[in-house]
Amino acid sequence: MTEGLHLNDRFYDRKTLVLLTQEKSREQNLPDFERSFWAFIADWFRNDSHLILQTSGSTGLPKNFPVRKEFLVNSALMTCRFLDVHPGDTALLCLSPSYIAGKMMIVRALINNLKLWTVPPQVSEIMNFPQRTNFSAMVPLQVQSILDEKEGEKTISRIDKLLIGGAPITSDLEEKLLALNNEIYATYGMTETVSHIALRRINGAKRSSSYRTLPGVRIDLDGENRLIIYAPHLSEEPVYTNDLVRITGENEFEIVGRYDYVINSGGIKFSPEKIEEKISSLFSERFIVSSLPDLRLGERLILIIETTEQEKYAIPELESLLKTVLHNYERPKEIFFLETFPTLSSGKLSRKLIREKILELSK
Repeated sequence: MTEGLHLNDRFYDRKTLVLLTQEKSREQNLPDFERSFWAFIADWFRNDSHLILQTSGSTGLPKNFPVRKEFLVNSALMTCRFLDVHPGDTALLCLSPSYIAGKMMIVRALINNLKLWTVPPQVSEIMNFPQRTNFSAMVPLQVQSILDEKEGEKTISRIDKLLIGGAPITSDLEEKLLALNNEIYATYGMTETVSHIALRRINGAKRSSSYRTLPGVRIDLDGENRLIIYAPHLSEEPVYTNDLVRITGENEFEIVGRYDYVINSGGIKFSPEKIEEKISSLFSERFIVSSLPDLRLGERLILIIETTEQEKYAIPELESLLKTVLHNYERPKEIFFLETFPTLSSGKLSRKLIREKILELSK
């Protein structure tokens, strides 16, 4: 399938890569990043037509399912064509190869003959990587943490084309990226579609609020305005999502929120993500909008802030701030604090577990 890999300024042919995977598998103290990298290389060169992938578990328990390697190849070719990435270009892997986003950076390098550099996903490691690269992918938390550092903008600007995905991009983070001169894209996709099926430019003259599907991908809505994805080159069956979207043009859509996150309070349906977007500039810590059972309203909106310094927040002041950006009916009825937000194995916040903690505290 592939002849080899340009890895960290050296070319390894297929035979050498296979031998290296065997050697690495016997090492006892190999860091997790390296172990998952070489485990994927071993899987890729195994004489199987399928790989076993695992969903992130964002909306339930993670599950394993087989995917044809051909689909990963198609995705890699599609992305590089869309972004005008060519053989010989450099790519930076700074995501865990345990998950689809990291795996696909490796596949893109293998299939498109890119020169791949690997850096563990910690912010300090990325900051210390000095080279300019043509292409990379990160999650929003990495980008935000890098920009919080003194040389953060320079670090992000060293990547000509950057994909950001895996979690929503806050309006505050997007604002910080507007002035950068490289190409930065928000991605939409999932493990079931072997990475993204749509991109949204978030800076420059081509900035847009809509995601544009990649070639070969068709979209539709079900009766509840949930997105349906038709991509026979990436998935054997249509993918029925729980994402509420608005079709804005041919092959274009905006994300409204998650169907399974919708809060029905007093007969009005709220998307917590939309409220969070409105108030994102008010907080430096992580927060979510959630709900608690209410005898009169059915559910009442609440705000939960992650902080170890609860004493710095005065509830009346917070409520006054919220009044400046939210309508009366959008404003949370209560404000709660947690020292640490529970997360999934993928690193994403678990809204379900956060809400369960608040339910316990409010009893």
